[in-house]
Amino acid sequence: IGHPKRGERWTEPLGTNFENVILDEAKNLPMKSILKKLEEILKTHLKTTYLPPHRARTPGWTHHDLKFFARGADLLSTALTEGRADLPKDYFNKKEYRTGFLIYYVLPTFVKVWKCLEQLPPYLRGRPLRIWDLGSGPGTVALACSAFFPDQPLEIFGFEQNRNIKRDAMALWQKWAPLHHRCAFVHQPIPNQKIDLAFASYFFTEFPPHQQLRLSEQI
Repeated sequence: IGHPKRGERWTEPLGTNFENVILDEAKNLPMKSILKKLEEILKTHLKTTYLPPHRARTPGWTHHDLKFFARGADLLSTALTEGRADLPKDYFNKKEYRTGFLIYYVLPTFVKVWKCLEQLPPYLRGRPLRIWDLGSGPGTVALACSAFFPDQPLEIFGFEQNRNIKRDAMALWQKWAPLHHRCAFVHQPIPNQKIDLAFASYFFTEFPPHQQLRLSEQI
C-alpha cells in the first residue's frame, strides 16, 4: 500500500501498486482521470462516514487514515480466503469489512467492469439501458456503467441484502452520477422485468460450488 512519513498527507492511489496494476490497464488519460475522481470520492466518503468527527475534519489523506483503514482491508482479505468457511452471511454488518472492501476492491472492480463494457455489441450503444447488478455491494458496477455511458439514459437496479453496505452505495452514487442516470439499491430482483445487461460481480463467490452452476443458469 505504501509508507508515507508520519504526519504526511497520503496522495498516492489507494490499493496495492496502483500505478503498475490498475493505471497500467488504463492507458488513456480519460480513464486515469475517472479513476482519480473515484479515488477522491472514496477517500472523502471513508473519512466523513467512518472516522470520528475530529479526525474526519483533517485535510487530505494522512498516514493515520491509511493505517486505520488498512486494518479493515487486511481483516477482509483474511476472512475471504483463510476464513471463508466461517464467514457469516451478513459479514458487511462489520464496519471493518465494509471499509476494507471500499479501500481494496472498488477501484480494481471498476476497471474490470469497464473492460467488460468495452466488449458490448454496437446495438447497445446510444440508447436507453436497463441494467441489473446482483450482489451490488457498494455499487461499483453502477458507478462504472455511469462513467462508461455518460450520455445514455440509464436505469440501474443494484440488488443487495445488506442495508449497511447499501448506505455506502447510495452515498457514493449521489456524489458520482449525472441526473439522467437513475439507480436504486433494493433487496431483491423485480419479477418479469426486461433488462439489457446483468452483472454478478463477486455474486457467485457467496455460494458453494454446487450452487453456482444452478444460479448461473437461472440468471
